[in-house]
Amino acid sequence: MTRRAERRRPFAPATIAAAITLTVVAAVAGCGSRDLTDATAADLQGQVLTVSTASAAGDLPAARTALDELSSAVTSAAARGDLTAERQGVVEAAITAVAADLADLEAQAAEATAEAEAAATAAAAAEQAAAEQAAAEKEAADQAAADEEEDRPGPEQKGPKDKDD
Repeated sequence: MTRRAERRRPFAPATIAAAITLTVVAAVAGCGSRDLTDATAADLQGQVLTVSTASAAGDLPAARTALDELSSAVTSAAARGDLTAERQGVVEAAITAVAADLADLEAQAAEATAEAEAAATAAAAAEQAAAEQAAAEKEAADQAAADEEEDRPGPEQKGPKDKDD
């Protein structure tokens, strides 16, 4: 099997966005009124939307930053008593799963970038080699033309003149 065939099929950013939305919103929305305050639920759901929007747009650094901010908000909400420890665990587990998916996407993006850079470098090297080959062929043709010109008799070299004429 080739290396490319062994790779996992890449996640589409929209797929990740859907997974983020379903996973984290389900964890947050599943909270009963005693697990989470309404204000905290609205705040966390807004942050989930930011993560999923960035992911759907393919902006992985922004998605990662938004996910980190969501994680911090969950920790802060739990510390304030706005989120129970049990619900915090559920939401953090969902965040961890999404973080793993983002890490996978980031690794795939880095690999694709490296492959594109390698292809560009190879193309530039091939172009340079072709230019050098063309220059060498032109130089050889110019030299051959110059050699041929030297071998041709000029107007004053048409042949020996007879001194007795």
